[in-house]
Amino acid sequence: MRQVVAAGGSALGFGVAPVHQEVPPELVAACDRHGLPLLRLPPATPFVAVGQAAYAAIAEARNRELREISRAQSALATAATRPDALQAVLDRLSAHTGAWTVLYDAQGNELFSAGPRPSSPTPGRVRDLAVRTTARLRTGAAGRSAPAAAADHHGETHLTVHTLPGADGSMALALGQAATTAPTLVHRQVTSTATVLLALLTSPRHALGTDTHSAGALVRLMLGATAAVVHTKDPLTVYGIVPRTDARDLARTRFAPLDQAGAPGAPVLLDTLRTWLTLHGSWDRTAAALHVHRNTVRHRLARVGELLDVDLHDPGVRMELWFALHWLPGETDEADE
Repeated sequence: MRQVVAAGGSALGFGVAPVHQEVPPELVAACDRHGLPLLRLPPATPFVAVGQAAYAAIAEARNRELREISRAQSALATAATRPDALQAVLDRLSAHTGAWTVLYDAQGNELFSAGPRPSSPTPGRVRDLAVRTTARLRTGAAGRSAPAAAADHHGETHLTVHTLPGADGSMALALGQAATTAPTLVHRQVTSTATVLLALLTSPRHALGTDTHSAGALVRLMLGATAAVVHTKDPLTVYGIVPRTDARDLARTRFAPLDQAGAPGAPVLLDTLRTWLTLHGSWDRTAAALHVHRNTVRHRLARVGELLDVDLHDPGVRMELWFALHWLPGETDEADE
């Protein structure tokens, strides 16, 4: 039983009959000792039903995570369109992760912060981690690539730092977080989205909150948000830059080679690509969301890369395809009505 717990087992199932008519008391006692839930499976329960139930529970848990991530992304995108965009994004990030969140300059000065400020010495530790990380980003470390993020923990406090490119390209800003619990997968995904937003908002054109309107519109388009900012006649939005008809024609042309895919067909390949990009290139999460094996996901995406003649490991390619997917006819038709 100790090995089961050490391996990460979360529960143990025991099928009664034909060998045992009831769960052995020794097994019950061992599970109690190690805090491991024990499930008694009736004799008529087929093994495949257990596997199906477990898979359904895992899929539902991951779907809940996806819904939570989607809600957080939408809230962050909305925050990025506000006049006080930087503070608003930090507020939303703190609310969704439960962490104290702070934006530093390269010298460790606090520019903005959100959430309950932790007691000393935690703020100082977050600041020191941010300064060390941005310093390594500027100078490199012994010729090696400098980190874009760093993590540390002191007791029950977990610290993380993500660097952002500075407004003049020669310095870096840093997003720091301090939480009393370890970051979950959802928290990491939400923080990743916030980091992209903050990088846009502190870029040379939008440095420290200026001209955030067009940045917010761009971010909403990237995240597939609804028509509340995007669908506007304001010339600073993406629609003011790329005519809708031209964008849709471009998307049709970009994905036209998939019509030669054969089984399972272009719609399936596009749905797989869209889900995979939404889940930041996670094979396992994409397989769970689509209810297929991860090898099926790999095979489909390899076929997409082959037909489109692109390298899906290239971040620039992923961004291009993400935009093109949202310009496909049918993706925005509902919002146009």
